[in-house]
Formats: sequence, C-alpha cells, structure tokens
Amino acid sequence: MAEAIVLIHRGMARFASAHYRDAVEDMNAALDLDPSNWRALFYRGTAYRVLGDVERAAQDFEQCLSIDP
Repeated sequence: MAEAIVLIHRGMARFASAHYRDAVEDMNAALDLDPSNWRALFYRGTAYRVLGDVERAAQDFEQCLSIDP
C-alpha cells in the first residue's frame, strides 16, 4: 500500500509538470498494487482526459465513483 501511495504522488508531480503519459504509467503501477485505489483511478482519468482519451477517462471516473461515491 505504501508503495502505491508513493507512485500516486510521483504521478501527480508528473501530471503537474505536463508529463501526462508518465503520470498514467505511475497510476497504472499504483493500480497494479492496489486495484481499488479510487485516487489513482481519478488521477489517471484526469490524465487521460488531458490527453484527449475521453473514453478511458470516463471509464476511470465511473470506476472511481463505484468505489467511493
């Protein structure tokens, strides 16, 4: 769990630096460790949205809401 949190924070920093694909990779790694982490889903969805992949973004946001409405 702690490793997933570190990956999420690094992904958020990458997102803030406009490294959106790297942010997605970090969120993917965090979700491999903790598939029910709604924060990783939310941030990955946000990165997908910025990248223009609205379908994947919507899927992540829906899954996020199913975990933590």
